[in-house]
Amino acid sequence: MSDINWTNGAIEPIEPQTYSTPATTDALVAGILRRCQSGSHRNGLRLAIINAPTKGEEAELRKRHVALLDRLQRKAKRNEIASAVTDMLMCFADRDRSDAKVVATFVRELQGFPLWSVQDACYDFRAGRVDRFSHTRAPSTVELRQVVEDHMRPVRAECQAISDVLHAEQLSRDISPQERQECLDIVDEITSRLRMAVAAQNAADRQQSDRPTAFRTAAELRAEFGEKFDAIPSRKSA
Repeated sequence: MSDINWTNGAIEPIEPQTYSTPATTDALVAGILRRCQSGSHRNGLRLAIINAPTKGEEAELRKRHVALLDRLQRKAKRNEIASAVTDMLMCFADRDRSDAKVVATFVRELQGFPLWSVQDACYDFRAGRVDRFSHTRAPSTVELRQVVEDHMRPVRAECQAISDVLHAEQLSRDISPQERQECLDIVDEITSRLRMAVAAQNAADRQQSDRPTAFRTAAELRAEFGEKFDAIPSRKSA
């Protein structure tokens, strides 16, 4: 927990850091985007698609788009950035975490970013997970900002992909005779393979059912079990 607050150049006690998490991956939306983007192309700046989303899919995309925009546009407060930065700086011996000028520089450079992206970037440095920068010295404002941008990039990309599909040009495309025949050939091949598999399984089942059951004679059982076999009562004597 940090113990300074950067407000108008003053160092004051602050509350425990509030944590913010980015939007998690949505498997349903990812599947919708893959289907809609299949066979698409750019018509200038606009996306042109063959597989348009259904009304239900469009509703899911719009809901996800609103959630992502909220994550991207909710800017961190200065105190929140200062808290995340001071927690990071205290992990490095080459920086004084109580240096208000240093903290103020980070705060100024990171204003405008969502809190979750700043916190995730700071944690990456604290955990030594940023391989392209030093693990033993505190990052510069430029280095920290680059990692913040790294965390922002996939969220921005998904948001843009959803927007592209929602505002895409719908294409109508007729199947050529050659493509139609290719599809029919694939269906025929699959059908043929399924029939062969079913026939083979039926033959195996019949062979198993036609196999005679091997009964053992009394002499064979007596030879194996000896006197214990003779001690078994017969149905008549039971």
